[in-house]
Amino acid sequence: MATLEKIRKRSVLLLIVIAVALLAFIIGDALTNSRQIFGSGTTVAKVGSNKIDLAEYQRRMQEFNDQMRQNPNAPDPQAASQYVLEQMVAEALIDQAVDRMGIKVGGDLLRVYMFNAQVPEVQLIMQQLNQMGIQVQTPEQAYNAIFNPQQYGKTAKDMEAFKQAWIAAELAAKKGMARELYNTALAQAFQPNDLDRQMLANDFNTQTQTNYVFKPYGNLDAKQYPVNEQEMQAAYEELKYMYKIDAPSKSIAFIRVDIAPSQSDLQASKALAQKARTELAAKGELGKDTKKAGVATARHQLRGTDIQNATVKNFVATAPQDSLLIVSNDINGFEIIRMGQRTEAVDSIMINLVATAGGANLPQRVLSALNAGVPLDSLYSRGFSADSVIVAQKEYWVQMYGPNGPTQALEGAMLDSLNNHPDRYVILQSDPAQGALIGRIVKQNAPVRIYSFEDVTYALKPSSNTIANAQQKLQNFLADNNTAKAFVANAAKKGFNVTNLDVSQNTPAIPVYEGGQELLPDSRQVVRWVMIDGNPGDVSEIFESKDMLHPQIYAAAVLDEFDEYLPINHRNVKKAVETYARNSKAGDAWVKQYNKGNLAATAAAMGQPVQTGDVAFNPFNTGGVQDHEVVGAITGSKKGTYKIMKGRDGVYAFQVIGLKNAGNAMDDAMYTQMFQQFNGFNPQNPMQYIFNALKGKQKIENNIYKFEAAR
Repeated sequence: MATLEKIRKRSVLLLIVIAVALLAFIIGDALTNSRQIFGSGTTVAKVGSNKIDLAEYQRRMQEFNDQMRQNPNAPDPQAASQYVLEQMVAEALIDQAVDRMGIKVGGDLLRVYMFNAQVPEVQLIMQQLNQMGIQVQTPEQAYNAIFNPQQYGKTAKDMEAFKQAWIAAELAAKKGMARELYNTALAQAFQPNDLDRQMLANDFNTQTQTNYVFKPYGNLDAKQYPVNEQEMQAAYEELKYMYKIDAPSKSIAFIRVDIAPSQSDLQASKALAQKARTELAAKGELGKDTKKAGVATARHQLRGTDIQNATVKNFVATAPQDSLLIVSNDINGFEIIRMGQRTEAVDSIMINLVATAGGANLPQRVLSALNAGVPLDSLYSRGFSADSVIVAQKEYWVQMYGPNGPTQALEGAMLDSLNNHPDRYVILQSDPAQGALIGRIVKQNAPVRIYSFEDVTYALKPSSNTIANAQQKLQNFLADNNTAKAFVANAAKKGFNVTNLDVSQNTPAIPVYEGGQELLPDSRQVVRWVMIDGNPGDVSEIFESKDMLHPQIYAAAVLDEFDEYLPINHRNVKKAVETYARNSKAGDAWVKQYNKGNLAATAAAMGQPVQTGDVAFNPFNTGGVQDHEVVGAITGSKKGTYKIMKGRDGVYAFQVIGLKNAGNAMDDAMYTQMFQQFNGFNPQNPMQYIFNALKGKQKIENNIYKFEAAR
């Protein structure tokens, strides 16, 4: 702990020194760079002059995939490449910033980190040294063995590979520590100055007492307020900043066909269910051909509380042995229950466990003492040392049955020994060298009913013939509609649903829903075709998922492509721009129509009630006024001012009554929180802000699909 405290103190000192310079650097020129980050290999991605090399990318992908294999909650593998690439680009930009800021990590700080942190590379080196016969228990011992090999009977040549591995680990640690120092320094430096504090205090405490009237646009009549192309274009130019995109993109029309089992498949499944039932009734087991067809059997021993299906629970409670129940037999397949036995068993016991060291007499001495009545807590006062005897568990409940049946928490032989001597300690395991495990049952629950049964299931999936028919139907459609225009116009007529999506080189796969995180299986190949081979007007071939239980096929047509902004005719732009232009036109007309020179007359003309609000220039207290431009006009007006103006959501008329100070006290923490919040900075996770600041207006050139297509 003292060593780690040294790291903290030195880190804080460094942060204080560089904090002000770092913030100035971020606000200033953080974007230029004159060197290549990862060498001169094949470039899979680029931002500015920072390049990601193919070999390094492949190494990182391998590391990521290895980690995800051990993670039951791993993300969709299709998203892995984009995740790794974005991480590498962010690291490259931060490394550039670290170099330009002159942040260095070395000497004692690095050595302390290598010796005290759980560095994975160092742990691997230690493991390999031990395998080589060089016994090391700590990173410091490993370092000494590598750089002073003569003390371990080795030569410098013997240790050369380990030396290079250690140096590589130090370089990686230095880079990681420098990044962390940079991130932490920015988080600590991103604080409000005196002017910021004054502005925040004014914005939160100064409130404008206002009477106002509001008439919303609602759904305006297009005939009453027609919008021409020039007005649409003008509105688009005003809103264009909202439609900026991060990477060159393409709009596609996408068809997804979920292939379900046909009626023929269902009939075959029902016939298979009948065959399985007949075999179970006659022989008590499935035939070889039935098993080969995909019918599976699982044997269960469950408590009644662990049986979730009410139908099954009721059946096993009363059914004779070997009787059968068809639980389901439908488009999903079938399930048959074959009843076994109903027995009684203890589902949990409380035990004491004591572990002893090896030796000829020690386990027997401990056993005799315990059975003579010596309490567990008194063993150490009766001549047994803590080095040789450990009270492993005292009054510990062991679950013998769980939601999935027998837990195997205790080996059968151990449980038998405990049950055969319910009032005594017994030796459960014994080894002259390793020691012994001694245990006793303290308490046990009353026996509960255990139900044994077989669960016979079959998952119905589309047959190869059904899949072929679905593919042929889509293939016929694509052959007859081989342009994007025909694809869109005729898909619904042929029974296909079309989804419109935008994809780019940064799109990992086709989402289940636009904007969603869940991805369609094996749909990355669709994006690859669109970005590499597809041009506006083109129609793809059929793409297949590899999910045999729920097969899907896909097809796409490229509708448009764009580089900087979503175009005015884009599906997500045109309607919004038209509405904005129509609202603006109506707003101009309403301002003239309803302006009567004072608030009361204007409200009467609008047919809207006068409202009262305390309006402050902050997003949390606008007095009910939704339009930020109107809020700005109100808070910037003097007492007595009357004004009518159009907003984004309707026409407002207001009259300023006066000003008041809310008198809310604000401390340093509140100032900092508001300042960071208004600037989009999350101090708990500053990486996204740092990445955006360093990237600036530069676009990420992502070439990963090109490399995938070339494989």
